Amino acid sequence: MLTRILVDNFRPLVNFELRPGRLSLLLGGNGSGKTSVFNALGSLRDLIVQGLSSTEVFSATRTQWESREVQRFELDFEESEGTYRYALEIQHPQGLHEKPLIRSESVSFEGEPLYRFSQGEVHLYYDDRSETSVFPFRSDQSFLTNLEPGRANRLGRLAGFKELVAGIWVIQPNPFALEVVSKQDVPFLSRSGVNFAAFYGSLNDERPDVRTMLEERLREAIPGFRNFLFKRVADGKLLMTAYGGGQHKGELTLLELSEGQRVQAMLYAAVFWHLRSGSVLCFDEPDNFISLPEIQPWLQTLRDELEEHGGQAIIISHHPEVIDYLAVDSIWRFERPSGPVIARPYEPTGPPELKLSELVARGD
Repeated sequence: MLTRILVDNFRPLVNFELRPGRLSLLLGGNGSGKTSVFNALGSLRDLIVQGLSSTEVFSATRTQWESREVQRFELDFEESEGTYRYALEIQHPQGLHEKPLIRSESVSFEGEPLYRFSQGEVHLYYDDRSETSVFPFRSDQSFLTNLEPGRANRLGRLAGFKELVAGIWVIQPNPFALEVVSKQDVPFLSRSGVNFAAFYGSLNDERPDVRTMLEERLREAIPGFRNFLFKRVADGKLLMTAYGGGQHKGELTLLELSEGQRVQAMLYAAVFWHLRSGSVLCFDEPDNFISLPEIQPWLQTLRDELEEHGGQAIIISHHPEVIDYLAVDSIWRFERPSGPVIARPYEPTGPPELKLSELVARGD
């Protein structure tokens, strides 16, 4: 489980620390820095897992009012056998055309080093402590990208850390950007859900059990929905929905569904596909486009899947139903009075008979 996030000199986050729980809710006004936390997590995943360069990931991300050239990031992941700590420093040289580079990067487990990069050199520490490797490496990419998956090798603990970072998923559904044709199937749902058709193609072929669960839940959530199906078109596969019953059966494209129905499909798909032991799902205002009766069943599904499969979820929301449903979990209130973001555990002080959403609205 991700137990600690430290971000310094990244957008409005300065010496910022968050300690999320198993199911956490981030509260706060617009512009208070909540989404910046997700952006930081997504940036680290892009660097470590996707192999993007430090220039692609961190250009123009320094805090505007800070003159310091170095950004700092730390992540703590707690497992049954101990705790990983990841630390990264990004150097932003002075000069208009200078590119941000990795100043240092390290991973430790229970305080023992597994990996360190500094001054252009990688230091690897094997699990059995029998020897170490030292070799030069470039400063604009993370060496961790090159690690092969699996824990049955001499760098098994380090590979295990990379698997944890690969399990971080930021989901911010945008029903207007949806692509309805899959030209090539992909085994993941993108942040906006734009690739839902390509993702469903992979789901259909590789995990029919997950596809079945998804369609069963959508039949309960969306009146008239029966199942998804593909039709061949010139440039790929067109994802359709079988709809209605009896004399009113028909087929609709994804764009003929309502915005809320498209978002429901993305949200349930993210939970059933991405949630597993060790994963961290970050939902940025999942209640957009969804009505009150629709968000609570999804929240219940999310909680049920967390209990059954493990994993972790962090939710940004202003929705009263979400706030009240998650009242017993980890809640953080974000504030940005002047300058840096401040996040504190939320402890309501108003009348106990009021709902949490009412207390939040009152400012208690």
